[in-house]
Amino acid sequence: MIESNQAQENLREQFLQEAKGSISGVEEDSNILAAILTGSAAWGKPNPAGDLDILLIAHEQRGVVYRYLVPKFCPVPRRTELGYIPYRTAVEKIKEGHRNQLSCSLIEQLKHGRVLFQRGSQGDDLIDSCRRIQPSRLIIGELLNNIRGVLREIKWNIDQGHTKGATLAIRRMVQLSVRVLLLARERTGIAKEKHEYRAVRRCLNEMETAEYERLLGIKGIGEKEARRTVGSTIDFMKRFLQRWSISPDLVNYE
Repeated sequence: MIESNQAQENLREQFLQEAKGSISGVEEDSNILAAILTGSAAWGKPNPAGDLDILLIAHEQRGVVYRYLVPKFCPVPRRTELGYIPYRTAVEKIKEGHRNQLSCSLIEQLKHGRVLFQRGSQGDDLIDSCRRIQPSRLIIGELLNNIRGVLREIKWNIDQGHTKGATLAIRRMVQLSVRVLLLARERTGIAKEKHEYRAVRRCLNEMETAEYERLLGIKGIGEKEARRTVGSTIDFMKRFLQRWSISPDLVNYE
């Protein structure tokens, strides 16, 4: 185990040096305030064949932009993804907390990030802000209200015989439910679907895992199956929240 951990640390150090090499010269660009290494190269279990994910915090930038560098056109022999985001936008999204997919993604990337370059302390400040964020009951309540709205949409689609619309809405309800579960149990947002899946699996027992995978795999179902899936999703979510909720009143939260 110790040797395995040391191997991971050595690989992370290799990634760190390669990441610094891939942004060589960025400090000469006055528009870039900070460069932050994110993803598995910065934390967790790094993949030896993985990419470098680098977030560039820009002083001025219109929207969020991504560039992909393949080894032939990259300073280092590893595929590199460069994401550009304005500093002001990053601050605004962090303040939003876990309210939407983009803010969740940014927070989860940055709180585990490693600063490669920064002017002043902009990079460290963003990372520290993300690490201090805790999901509130208010946000969880908003998600439960969203689920309630999706339930009405599902009922309407079923009543109208629109099974495809009902199926898509059911899947959205499952995903919203997962966000509630993760915020309540893991106190984390969803950055990527694979991270969501891993986090949920840590909370579920074997039978719940099978049910979760079945619910996420729904497709091409008819009215009877749609109604059954809605019911089983609600039961699944309620059982989970009753066991893992951060408050005894969370299941009945309005």
